Amino acid sequence: MAQAIGQLIGQLIGAALGALIGAFIVQLACKMVVKFKPPYGMAYKAAFLGYVASLLIGFVVGFVIGASGQQFTATSTVILMVIGFLVQAAIYAPLIKHPETGAIGFGKACAVSLIQLIFAVLLIGAIILVVVAAASA
Repeated sequence: MAQAIGQLIGQLIGAALGALIGAFIVQLACKMVVKFKPPYGMAYKAAFLGYVASLLIGFVVGFVIGASGQQFTATSTVILMVIGFLVQAAIYAPLIKHPETGAIGFGKACAVSLIQLIFAVLLIGAIILVVVAAASA
């Protein structure tokens, strides 16, 4: 249990640090989808809370799966990613507010979250390629 709590604390710190970059991606995605760039503080808060909510869902599901003696499969990982995507969009919808029209709504929040997910996959893929290239050199 102590290891799980330590892991959760580490992931929360990782979410806080990841949201520093994620906020820039949220700003870019908002500019593409809803044609405005939210203030960095608003984008950071939305990204951080979205990460934390997704993280907590993954932690609880992982804890339940582990406690039942099962293991994560590729299918359960994909299902958790989809749930995390939807939860993050549900958090973005009320937190990201256009100065004239208000909250962006769930549909546009899904588009923002999707763009953020694509950027994250590309960024993580690039990092992996750099690490693999450095390791083989």
